[in-house]
Amino acid sequence: MFFLDKFLQGLKPQFDDDVVDRLNYYYTPMLFIVFALTLSAKQYVGQPIQCWIPAQFTGAWEQYSENYCFVQNTYFLPLNHYIPQDIEQREEREIDLAMGLEWHESGHFPRVTMCDFEVRVLGNKHRHTVGVQCVLMINMFNEKVFLFVWWWLLLIGIATLFSLVYWLTTPKQSVPFIRQYLRVYHLVKQDDQNVTVAVDKFVHHYLRSDGVFLLRLIG
Repeated sequence: MFFLDKFLQGLKPQFDDDVVDRLNYYYTPMLFIVFALTLSAKQYVGQPIQCWIPAQFTGAWEQYSENYCFVQNTYFLPLNHYIPQDIEQREEREIDLAMGLEWHESGHFPRVTMCDFEVRVLGNKHRHTVGVQCVLMINMFNEKVFLFVWWWLLLIGIATLFSLVYWLTTPKQSVPFIRQYLRVYHLVKQDDQNVTVAVDKFVHHYLRSDGVFLLRLIG
């Protein structure tokens, strides 16, 4: 239990940083873990793929076809294109898809795909190729997750850029930052030039950027 408590405590944010840092090192990885577990479970729970099989196929053949097509051999074919009859043409098309030559036609998350596999009846040495049309329902969910992650990373990148610019310009804001806390405790006056010079000297020569950084974390 001791090691488990230590492990769970390590998963919590430390709160010794700012919001942008926590978004990068804590919330984003946790979000990716949740999506990864959800998508992995989606493949094994429910029906991630459904295929339109020939009428003579039994229930066992249907299950075999869907399992095979889900893990092995699906390719995208626009509905207004004909299905190649020559096996060599089909193999050439699959090679093109594997090389990424037709990504603009296939789309990133195709919902309707084609699948080819060989069938041989026991006692008959001849084989014939069966082509089935399949629906990848899991890709509907994958597309939404990808869209959310894309926008999330874009916003995180913008926030990180603004945070970088802010911390690069922090030395210019160090004196007003320290002075406002001194005013809260009535340690300095508004128009006292001697105190202003002393605060500037204290910030730039004693606190410096590291000290101001620690005070910002504490504040």
